Amino acid sequence: MTDNFNSVLNEKLRSSPFWSKVGFRLESSSEGRVRIQLPYDVGNTTAATALHGGAIAATLDAAGCLAAWSEEEREGLSGQLLACDVSYIAAWMTTELGRRNLFGSTLNTKIKVFAPLIKRDVIVRARAVGGSGSVIHSDVDILSIAGEPVASGSTIYRIVDRG
Repeated sequence: MTDNFNSVLNEKLRSSPFWSKVGFRLESSSEGRVRIQLPYDVGNTTAATALHGGAIAATLDAAGCLAAWSEEEREGLSGQLLACDVSYIAAWMTTELGRRNLFGSTLNTKIKVFAPLIKRDVIVRARAVGGSGSVIHSDVDILSIAGEPVASGSTIYRIVDRG
């Protein structure tokens, strides 16, 4: 892998407004491997200052994307995340909800993207469909403004009373 190609990977990070906002930094890369740092920033945290699961998932997405691109130098191609499944095994109950002592955290998030989301607004509909005690499963549909399905997913969320 050439130093020039490391510059190409760095440019991919800088060229994404979202990735730039999250603040990733490419530390190193070799063929098929990358190491990305996500510096602490309060903008990437929950209300309780824990690193938000969305920031973790975005970092996972960026690292996987750049590792794929680092396999070999590819000219004129573009990529898109098609599916993501993130489980928060050590999820902290850090989000206080409405009343004192009631806290929640995401345990799992899944998304499947089946249409390009290029310069498109979307509507996201979620419906709690069941659960057991403090664990709630929700189905999520993501639609274009015109009502076309563009992605679907689900979440598993836990709410506990610490009182």
